[in-house]
Amino acid sequence: MRFPVRFVSVIAAAALAVCPLSTSPVPADAAEILTMSQFMSPEHQVRICSDTDEAAVYLRKQMTQKADIIYFSLPSSLFSGEDTVSEVMSKALAETGVSTEGDYLRLSLKSYASYWGESGSTMVIRLNIDYITDTEQEAELTEKLGEVMASLGLDGRSDYQKALIIYDYVTQNVDYPTASGWEVSSAYSALVNKTAVCQGFAQLIYRMFTEAGIKCRFVGGSSNGVMHAWNIAYIDGAYYYIDATWDSMTLGRRLFFLKGTKDLDEYIYNGQNGHDTDPAFEEFNPIYEMYGTDDFLLRFPLSDVKYDPADPVPAYLPGDVDNDKTLDPADASQILRAYSYFINTDYEVFTLSQRNAADVSGDGVIDSSDASIILSYYSETANGSDISFEDYLKTLQQ
Repeated sequence: MRFPVRFVSVIAAAALAVCPLSTSPVPADAAEILTMSQFMSPEHQVRICSDTDEAAVYLRKQMTQKADIIYFSLPSSLFSGEDTVSEVMSKALAETGVSTEGDYLRLSLKSYASYWGESGSTMVIRLNIDYITDTEQEAELTEKLGEVMASLGLDGRSDYQKALIIYDYVTQNVDYPTASGWEVSSAYSALVNKTAVCQGFAQLIYRMFTEAGIKCRFVGGSSNGVMHAWNIAYIDGAYYYIDATWDSMTLGRRLFFLKGTKDLDEYIYNGQNGHDTDPAFEEFNPIYEMYGTDDFLLRFPLSDVKYDPADPVPAYLPGDVDNDKTLDPADASQILRAYSYFINTDYEVFTLSQRNAADVSGDGVIDSSDASIILSYYSETANGSDISFEDYLKTLQQ
């Protein structure tokens, strides 16, 4: 039996300037053929999996333990080449709420290559994985992180206070390096060596926020035409952007802390042209999610404006879910879109403020009836009525 190399994914390291990524080329011998003895290794066992979900759970566990060669099998009827490998990898890297999984694990990978071959009705898959850090470095990081988290006095704090304390610690204790490469692309480098490029900053923020109980995601994008990395964090009903890399260079000014979609680049630092959240990482799928897609933005609803500690859940006018101070078909469309997405995925796509504004019927459910009320009111005012929306809602209750 001979096993061809079917798929090679090479993950790039964060490097120069704002944080471009330098990619390693796919090896010229990627079409090599492995013999059975080369494919199978006597010290490794094949985990028999009934489906891709089971395979993903096994793969996730093996990757968190830094296994460099991983074998698993699937029924041949479920296997369709590199698409299936990508599916398993994507599921293994999905968010779990565990600080060493999800985006943390995603950012721990340097590269992987997959091989497979069929034996009867079973497909055996082998993954060769290269990591940015090793088990010793991860153990050192975990010990150091425990000391730091204990020293920050987070117990009893609100999520906003926790986020602020952690953010200040990272931006004040981690420097942007003059060199680039894998060695400065990890949370280990950021926390232990106190120097990192944007990927290391973002991975450390993710790990610390998640351990503090704050929902957080890594965001891949670009700035000045080169790839860049930052985070979003969930505080009081909405997600906000944070860029610890850039704020590490602003002398504690927090110019990029808990910002909204409309004011993330309210201040342009050091001549940079801002953050571009288009899916610049799509070529690396499934290692990086499609951060600029509708699906991602619907699952992680971002606030329009920066977080205000004095008004943590900014008020929206009833029905005005896009917060443009006008009730019109655009608001109804957003509600219908959110309703459709929810019934198909169970994801709530509105922020807390938007949810409060969207439930104009007052029945505790956001659905097509709310959109119908807004469209009916819009039609009323478009035909010359000057009735307020509040009074219009009262007429519906009569």
